[in-house]
Amino acid sequence: MIAKNYGTKSVALADKIIIEFNTGCAVFAESEAISRIAEGIAKEDLLAALHRALAAQIHSLAERLGLEKDYALTGGGACNPGLVKALTELNGLTISTPPEPLLTAALGAALIAGKKV
Repeated sequence: MIAKNYGTKSVALADKIIIEFNTGCAVFAESEAISRIAEGIAKEDLLAALHRALAAQIHSLAERLGLEKDYALTGGGACNPGLVKALTELNGLTISTPPEPLLTAALGAALIAGKKV
């Protein structure tokens, strides 16, 4: 399998000011983002704020499951350097991302199915 380079370029990595979202609900976050755009907030600051809000939700769910030191992030989120940065800053833990994060869940499902057959 050839590893893809998802890169480290992300508009959100160039944020200059910290913007906070006051909701964890996606619908209300969308409304809040639209309001922030109308206020003239720079897109990199807005994207970084969205990443931090999403990271907070992910972190909260992971803590309920028993988050351990140094963990892996898979799926589409692992391809997003802004989200990886926000999660790292939030919990201070090392995040590993596999070379093909989009295939990890499918591979796991196939391994589980193989054991059941």
